[in-house]
Amino acid sequence: MVVASGGMRVEGGGSLAVRGSVWLGPGSGGRPALEVEGAASVQAEADALAVADGVLPLPRRALVAGVRDG
Repeated sequence: MVVASGGMRVEGGGSLAVRGSVWLGPGSGGRPALEVEGAASVQAEADALAVADGVLPLPRRALVAGVRDG
C-alpha cells in the first residue's frame, strides 16, 4: 500500500511498480494527485487496504471512494 498525502510524481526515467493499492491525497500547487512522466504500474490486490489498516489502524476504517484506470 502506497499512501501519499500530497500527491505523487514519477519523473521521466523513473519507474513505480506497486502490487496492492495506491491511496493519494490531493496534489499540491495546482498539480494533479498523480503525475507520471516515467513509467508506472499498479497491480491491484483486493485486500491491500485491509492489510495496511491491520498494520497501522486508521482513526476510522478507510473506504475506497472511486477507482480510475488511466
